[in-house]
Amino acid sequence: MVFTHIPASLFLLTVTVAPTFPAAAALLLVREGLVEMDVPTRTSYVMAVVQDDERPFASGVTHLVRMTGWAMAPAIAGLAAGSAGSLAVPLWIGAGMKITYDVLL
Repeated sequence: MVFTHIPASLFLLTVTVAPTFPAAAALLLVREGLVEMDVPTRTSYVMAVVQDDERPFASGVTHLVRMTGWAMAPAIAGLAAGSAGSLAVPLWIGAGMKITYDVLL
């Protein structure tokens, strides 16, 4: 996870200094290609460590936690951007949180 998440977070940071929209879009596409690479491995691991009858519940809980974060993120990012007066602030916060998470992991 760390080998794909940290470069993905660094690409997210560079979006804020991209000189043009096509450059920013390319950086975001590269980031998206890296950030989700661990999902199949993590899902496979979770399914391997839980008992057969608990797999649907474990999969549901894992997916629900991920989706809850994705659902709340735009509102929180909007508040951060509005209060800071910069659209880059939510990207900095998100990348910083993800790098911190990966280093602690």
